[in-house]
Amino acid sequence: MRRLSSVLIAFALLVVTAVPALAAQPPRPEPLTIDCDGMVITVEFRHRGAGAGAAAFYEGRPLLALGGTFEFVITDADDNVVSQESETFRLAKGIDDDRFLHCSFVETFDLPEGGLTATLTANLLVYPPGG
Repeated sequence: MRRLSSVLIAFALLVVTAVPALAAQPPRPEPLTIDCDGMVITVEFRHRGAGAGAAAFYEGRPLLALGGTFEFVITDADDNVVSQESETFRLAKGIDDDRFLHCSFVETFDLPEGGLTATLTANLLVYPPGG
């Protein structure tokens, strides 16, 4: 169970991280709707190359998450918490939080292990496009 949550946390980090040079390759991950400082935006994804994962873009500009918190909760069919983990990261030490967009999203999905549901909640400090 811990390995699954580590993979999902790594996936979430990958989803919101961008690099400048990208080579688009189909198929792209589905767009993600997130709330940034009260403004709901849709983030699209582009592949970074074979095996390199995807990068997040908003209105054609890359989004870069430089800090935040992820919470991963697994519940059973009766809504009992089976597993709960959280992780905080900060890649941009020394940059004032006012320079970031404060973005969040919640993704819930069923796990193949019969009757279990996973919820990933992310609260991120995102460097604004062109910022």
